[in-house]
Amino acid sequence: MRNLIVLGDSHLTTAKDLIQQAFGHKFDNLYFIANRFLKHKWWDLKQNDYLHCFEITDTRVPNKTIEISRTDENHLLLVGLRVSGDGLLRAFGSLTHEKTPKLPFFDYELSTAFIHKIYTDYLYIQLTPIAQVVKNDDFESIHWILSPDMSERAAYARFGQERVEAGSYKKIKSIFDTALKEIKNKLLLTDINFIRVDKFEEASGFNKSEVAIKLRPPLDIHLSNNYYEKALETLAIE
Repeated sequence: MRNLIVLGDSHLTTAKDLIQQAFGHKFDNLYFIANRFLKHKWWDLKQNDYLHCFEITDTRVPNKTIEISRTDENHLLLVGLRVSGDGLLRAFGSLTHEKTPKLPFFDYELSTAFIHKIYTDYLYIQLTPIAQVVKNDDFESIHWILSPDMSERAAYARFGQERVEAGSYKKIKSIFDTALKEIKNKLLLTDINFIRVDKFEEASGFNKSEVAIKLRPPLDIHLSNNYYEKALETLAIE
């Protein structure tokens, strides 16, 4: 059997149908697993048998346990999960519909070295679980569609014009990318295919307002199908 395990957070909601269309005919089974409906969150590897057994709490799902055989050919696709995008902001504080962490005025509030340390510490925690999965060598391939940057529409609603146009996010994004590269090398994650779409990026570092989900409130950080269509163009799972 050939299986694709797709594990994600709220960003998976938009990407799910596109992933089904792109890979449904290539695999015997596609398993879509939402982290918020797991009894044990994805990083609790021992409880999830290192991403081979998942207990589902969603009452709409009839099968409450998903078990994946190690003798099958298994591929893993992660979507979102607070690495990049909203993860840049969550490292500074809580990000919910009601709450937004402070976006620093870069020049005088925080030094580059201090922000870099914040991000390396944050990423080490976020990526250590997948490093253990890589070490176990149970998956034929591992891919990660990183959390997208919110649209400028959402950024203006959350941070205001002055902060968005000051370019602070673009600068901390560059520091984040350096930290991500460092932690990837430290944790031996160079074989993971990390995917981020730059096509819609504005000078501010946020994505174009055109990829915001139009029917949702301006504060919403999620992006439309157009973003994930571009992400899947670069995702080859053979």
